[in-house]
Amino acid sequence: MTSTYLGGLLLNPLHMALALIGILSLLRLKSEYSKLTLTWLAVASTLFIFANTALQSRLILTMSFPILTAEGLWNASSFLRRLDSKLPKALQAFFLTLSLTYAVRALCNPM
Repeated sequence: MTSTYLGGLLLNPLHMALALIGILSLLRLKSEYSKLTLTWLAVASTLFIFANTALQSRLILTMSFPILTAEGLWNASSFLRRLDSKLPKALQAFFLTLSLTYAVRALCNPM
């Protein structure tokens, strides 16, 4: 579905893994921000199950993947900082490099 409607642009495994880490970290928090973000994700995910493919491609774009990815990157960096002080910078450099190549691929993709 995503490769048909979006050219596969949302199938970045690092972004998806960091978004999953972001979701798990938001589940632990009890702030209004985390409740709002999780509610937003739950509503879009529930509609996604019952929607046709045209609506599913639009629902994917309304989900808060960039917010969840940033939250996951923050938490992964915090965890790695406990192991070694240089690991968070390496993860962030890897993420930035992968995101830039991903952006170039998106611009060059004729869809």
